[in-house]
Amino acid sequence: MIDVGLTKFPKVTVILRGYNYEQVRCVVKSMVGTKLGAIEVAMNTPGAAQIIEKVVKEFGDEVLVGAGTVISATRANAAVEAGARFALSPICFTEEIFSICKANGLLTVPSAFSPSEVWSMFEMGADIVKVFPAGTLGPKYIKDIQAPLNPMPIMVVTARSSSTRVLHTLASGPASSILGTSSRWMRVLSRLILRRSSRKSVGSGRREDWLRHVSQSLSRRHSPSHQGR
Repeated sequence: MIDVGLTKFPKVTVILRGYNYEQVRCVVKSMVGTKLGAIEVAMNTPGAAQIIEKVVKEFGDEVLVGAGTVISATRANAAVEAGARFALSPICFTEEIFSICKANGLLTVPSAFSPSEVWSMFEMGADIVKVFPAGTLGPKYIKDIQAPLNPMPIMVVTARSSSTRVLHTLASGPASSILGTSSRWMRVLSRLILRRSSRKSVGSGRREDWLRHVSQSLSRRHSPSHQGR
């Protein structure tokens, strides 16, 4: 059953793939107090489970921490053990992955592409479905899917955009958004955090220093073993 009332999941989820714990912590700490309330640590990142566990312990009450690239039952179980709050994937979930996540209270975010796949994932119990890949199709594709099937909690990967455009897109539609891991996207992320932070959390005099700090911290990303979302 589709829960169209699923409103507690943050509008923006930040993908962190190939970054070490110190780099991930830098991003998450900077997100505290903003409306950018979720991160996805990709499970093909070296030491992903340990990173998730540490971040959950320190920031779990303030930022929603999930596991990405959950493409097997083994990864789903690892996400559960690490304390992840949601599991996200670039492909459809199997019944086994759904079962593991549901039994342990994780929100499920499988991917799908066609309307039939999207509907099938919701029928199997998905909380949110990520339409992937969707970057080349544009927002009209999401609207076309929703038109005959009614509003659904959809997630898309935002690409080739500025922070202003991302904010406009999120304000005008029901979809959630994922920010990628390229160096350019880290700049967009930094500016989004600044724009959505209170003056107390990031004072105007510190904005450029803060932006430089986050960008430099993320400039040396670890190479993941695989590049799939």
